[in-house]
Parts: sequence; structure tokens; C-alpha cells
Amino acid sequence: MMKPWIRVTVISAVCAAFTFPISLAADDTVTPVPTSKTSVSTYAAYHLLVQGRAVDTSDLPAPAHNKDGVVMVPLRRTAEALGYTVTWDKDTNQTRLDMSIAYMYFSPGMKDYERMGKLKVININHIYEFGAPPELIEGVLYVPAEVFTAFYNDVSIAGNEVTILPQVLYTTMG
Repeated sequence: MMKPWIRVTVISAVCAAFTFPISLAADDTVTPVPTSKTSVSTYAAYHLLVQGRAVDTSDLPAPAHNKDGVVMVPLRRTAEALGYTVTWDKDTNQTRLDMSIAYMYFSPGMKDYERMGKLKVININHIYEFGAPPELIEGVLYVPAEVFTAFYNDVSIAGNEVTILPQVLYTTMG
């Protein structure tokens, strides 16, 4: 018979050897979240609301989540919920997000985010830093939620909820 302290040590070692990334849902259940090319080891799931509607991320490899203090959201799912166009640019090997007056390219690991665009004759180009680079998880690109502020959206994070809304002034101007 194994002594209790040896059994605890063996069980702890086995658990440590088989550590998986996890997602903590709102009800505190733990489910594995597969990752690729990312150092994220724990996901704290966020509910994503865009234009007042819940965005379903259940079929994605990871939910909207916190990575090193930055809330990351799935780029395509979020952008398309806002009515933007997301395309793959094979020449640059980057994802491109387009809205009516501006666009931005994304690729995993990039540090600076550059919005390019024009409002009539006003150049609205701007370089941003959002605290984390885009990350690719099983073919899905995640970006900081704050990226959408560069496209004139209001982004708020409260508790485990991320809300992204078009600015009222922008939507009323037509």
C-alpha cells in the first residue's frame, strides 16, 4: 500500500505532466481549449456582444479571452457582426479588415497596427499599439478588442462581457 504523501506527490506529478490549456466558463466548468502557435495556457472566457447581439463563438477553437491582460476577440466573427469585410490577402499573407473609410492588415505576431484611410480629403492614417499582437489559434485570428476603436466603435469591457458598438455620431452621420 502506498503512503498517502507519496500518492499525493505521484498524482501531482502526473497532473503537472499533462497540463492542458483550459477555459473557465461563467459557471466555472473547465473545458480544454486546443491551441496552436500560442503561449496562452489559461483562457478566461468572455461573452461577446456586438451591436447589442450575442456573438456565438462556441464553434471556434477559443472564446473571446484574456491573454496577458489584453482581451482578445475573433477578428472575422466580430468584424462581420459590425458589417465590415474581412479578406485574406495572398500577396502579403495577411488578413485585411475593411470598413467604408478605412482598412487595416493583421498577421500573427505583428506589434503595431496601422489603420489606413481617408475621409473625403482628410488622411485618417494612424498607427496603434494595443498591448498584444494578433494570435492564430487553429486557423482563427484573434485580435485585441480595442482594435475596433480604430474603426470608430465604442468598446467596453465589464466583468466577463465585451461590448462593441458603433459610435452614435458615426451612425447618425450616414
